[in-house]
Amino acid sequence: MAEWKLRPAIAAAAQGVAVRAATEALNAAVTEALVTGTDMSHVLVIDDRDAEGIRVAHFDFTQVARAQAAATQRAEAHLRDLSAQTLRLPAAHAVGGVLLTNLGVTLPVRVNMMGAVHSSVAAEVRSVGVNQTVHTLHLDLTADVQAVTPLVMAPAHVRTRVLLAYVVLNGEVPGTYFGGPGVGGVAVPAPAR
Repeated sequence: MAEWKLRPAIAAAAQGVAVRAATEALNAAVTEALVTGTDMSHVLVIDDRDAEGIRVAHFDFTQVARAQAAATQRAEAHLRDLSAQTLRLPAAHAVGGVLLTNLGVTLPVRVNMMGAVHSSVAAEVRSVGVNQTVHTLHLDLTADVQAVTPLVMAPAHVRTRVLLAYVVLNGEVPGTYFGGPGVGGVAVPAPAR
């Protein structure tokens, strides 16, 4: 009988602990591994080709992989550090007394955490004007945590996306351009600069 009445309170508390643990792990990874621990200034490499005035920009994926590995390892280490906690639930839950839950004896409930962290890198390119593109590079971090108690198992899935690089690349604006729909498909002189 007491187990039946305690189960919802334990489930809610375990779910909260699992979400908090997953969130703290991802926040620690972003703060410690990316913001303060990794030099992101070398992620973008720009090669100048002087002969024709062509510039080529690319991401240094070796540096990106290092940042990804550092963030993933930091999140996993944080989850290991939070492996076990003890919650204190009011004993009044066992007898169905909601009004008196803040008074009296508390029951210790041991919560063990198991989890994994997954990461991936996503690149996106968008055209934003005549010969202008925006290149973004994101790190997606996901923590899957399972809070295990004597009566309940509560899963949590927390995801965050961190911007690693945002680059706007401008090209030469041509002397003429195709106006597209609405202009009749005719080459139109470019506006004066």
